Amino acid sequence: MYNGISATLSQPHFTSTLEQLEQQVVRLEVPMEDVMKKYIIEREIPRVGSLDPEQVREAATKSNQALRDLGPDIQWQESFVAADKTFCVYLAKDEAIIRLHAELSGFPASKITEIGNIIDPATGAQPVDGSADNAHG
Repeated sequence: MYNGISATLSQPHFTSTLEQLEQQVVRLEVPMEDVMKKYIIEREIPRVGSLDPEQVREAATKSNQALRDLGPDIQWQESFVAADKTFCVYLAKDEAIIRLHAELSGFPASKITEIGNIIDPATGAQPVDGSADNAHG
């Protein structure tokens, strides 16, 4: 039971119960300034690609501590390590908090780029008008 409404998948009238639930959904309006943005952070760190596993663990621990100190306005998703650079993917409220993380963690943010859109191989297979009909002309 949720807010006085119960729904059981085995009930034959599940669709009508689902419709009732959908009508009860509260839609949250989130101001755009509160939305996290995706960033790529390029960090120039000499010989980072040759760090041993313990050094990598220590670096991640240091970064995680800075993230905890900064709170929910920044999240580390993943990093790609090259010979002398890392490319880190973050969600953050703004660029300023990324710079603060770099300062607290001791890892430079050589270049910060906000991601505007994401594409992948499947993007080329999608019709421009959004319809699946007539995909082959």
